[in-house]
Amino acid sequence: MFMAGLTAIRGQAAYEDLLKTMKVYAKQSDTNIEVQNMTILAYDFETTMNTVTNFLRSVGLKWERVPVSDYVTEINSLADFSDEVKAGYLKSLENVYIWIFTPDEDYQETEANYDGETFGVNARVHEGKMVITLRGRLDSITAPELLERFESVKEGVTSCTVNAKDLDYISSAGLRVMLMMYKTLDGHLKMEQVNPVVKEILDATGFEQFLL
Repeated sequence: MFMAGLTAIRGQAAYEDLLKTMKVYAKQSDTNIEVQNMTILAYDFETTMNTVTNFLRSVGLKWERVPVSDYVTEINSLADFSDEVKAGYLKSLENVYIWIFTPDEDYQETEANYDGETFGVNARVHEGKMVITLRGRLDSITAPELLERFESVKEGVTSCTVNAKDLDYISSAGLRVMLMMYKTLDGHLKMEQVNPVVKEILDATGFEQFLL
């Protein structure tokens, strides 16, 4: 939406402004500008869009993009600008999307594509508090094991902490089990020590809002 507003005011010069800003930033900052799995860049749209969609497919997700312009009809922050700028901004929002993610029911992980990393789950309960420690990949092959372990010790449990320090990956099947556990405990479930790979998946699917 930032670029939509900048384009409405500056026209095609908006992209030149963006590139100049990035060059200045790169020289003055000790932080690299890198493209992540869920980053789409306006000046490299096709390549970065492919990166995003390939990532979503790899974790078993489907997506729908809904134009923001379907919902936004008036921008109060542009009250002092001309009608031409306002119209240009609203027009630009046709290229700004809300992403809606859902599990891909046709996605399957099999022994053939499972990399064989050892999965481990340990669950212990003390005074109604459960602590689960995960190791390896939590996917359609291993998720049932987590659910079975949770079901076997959930009696009397009021909260749960999932230690994900050694969790290498979580698929949509793993996310579904985490959601089931979360609902069973009325929201009293949190993940901790999540590594960047798993956190990126949680961020991409919106699960970070209630699991972290």
